[in-house]
Amino acid sequence: IYASETIISKDNQRNFDYGIELRDIIKNTSAKNLITTFEGHSWEKIFFYYARKANKNINCIGYQHSLIFKYNHSILRKIEYSYSPNYVFASGKSTANILEKKLSNKTNIKLFGNHKYKKNNLIKSFNLKNNILFLPSGEIEEATYMTNFAINLARLSPESEIIIRYHPILKKEFSKVKNFKNFSKSTSKIIEDCKNSRWAIYSSSTAIFEAIQYGCMPINLLGEKLICINDPLWQINRKLINNIKTINDLLLIIKKTAPGKNEKSMSQEYRSLLKNLNYLICKNKKDLLIKINLINNV
Repeated sequence: IYASETIISKDNQRNFDYGIELRDIIKNTSAKNLITTFEGHSWEKIFFYYARKANKNINCIGYQHSLIFKYNHSILRKIEYSYSPNYVFASGKSTANILEKKLSNKTNIKLFGNHKYKKNNLIKSFNLKNNILFLPSGEIEEATYMTNFAINLARLSPESEIIIRYHPILKKEFSKVKNFKNFSKSTSKIIEDCKNSRWAIYSSSTAIFEAIQYGCMPINLLGEKLICINDPLWQINRKLINNIKTINDLLLIIKKTAPGKNEKSMSQEYRSLLKNLNYLICKNKKDLLIKINLINNV
């Protein structure tokens, strides 16, 4: 029933309409390359198909710029050539390895890197600022759950300074949430929020990458209303990440890891986190565009 409804849905028809528009654009511009995201969306496959309808020799490239989640299926499905890219650019070594195992017999997998990678030699340990940063994703349910959790934490622990940073697409949805004494909505850049916090609470947001790179300790919030299968750090050594379900869980972790306590061992943990993280996302390899002759064929 779900498959049948999907086939005749407006969204699905719109994907085909866009594919036909793309075909006409390629015909009229003699485009030699098509670059899309590569996250397993149906429209990506439709675009590759219609691009080849316009030019059978077009170079189709999919950029796996974000993550492969633990239970992701669509991105790893082997389908016929017409719907597959010639190349997949991977954002990190671990994702490149996963894609190699699943898709390399049909598609060339290349390690390209990610703009979120940052080599920071100045930060050697977790920040000493005593602030707690909440990082909800762009999902309304998750953001609502985290907002209530953060507000309750602020009221139960008046000595804690709470910052919540909403995804840009949800700022209007939470415009009525008011700041109070030790609770505030961020109006700063993510780098500033991360540098001013010691702990970063996340569930499925990839903003946790920046948080770790700028000195935050990651704490994974679990709950019945959260999409816990989409943990962006699922490939990281779990001993390096604390999981919580309740405010008491969080307060206990904060007490144990407060600034000034066991900083030497905490520094070692931080370096291990960075090492693990750099396996997920690596520096952009822009010379790859030249190696596959993409720049000269635009």
